[in-house]
Amino acid sequence: MAKLNDAKSTQCAIFDMAFNLKWLLLQMGMPTGFLDAVVIKAVQQQTGGHLKLILSGGAPLLPEIHKFMAVSVCPLVQEYGLTETRGSLSAQTMMEIGVIGTVGAPLPSVELKLVAVEGTAHTPFLDDPNVNPRDEVRTA
Repeated sequence: MAKLNDAKSTQCAIFDMAFNLKWLLLQMGMPTGFLDAVVIKAVQQQTGGHLKLILSGGAPLLPEIHKFMAVSVCPLVQEYGLTETRGSLSAQTMMEIGVIGTVGAPLPSVELKLVAVEGTAHTPFLDDPNVNPRDEVRTA
């Protein structure tokens, strides 16, 4: 990011255009090889140029960071898990790589139960079907 901040305004404009076009192409499932070879490769080289996939399993990524890494470095998959219980509980599939703000569905061997938390607004029982439930996850 620091090198991008030091770039000339023309270089920044070209990168911004390529970045936004690549994001659009990724959303449509179209190839981005030309943009990668001509513009994005400079950013990829800052991470060694050999990354093929990033797995993120810590705290939720900010949407801006997820998008930047997925577009300018390599595909990024988010997952959710509890180290103290069993590791990964859910993960994005390769088809969900362009989706920001999700950790995917539970893995096949995992059973999850959403439990309301007394004294909070966290509940799996919402009146509005357009709002995602917010609550505690218990694993089996």
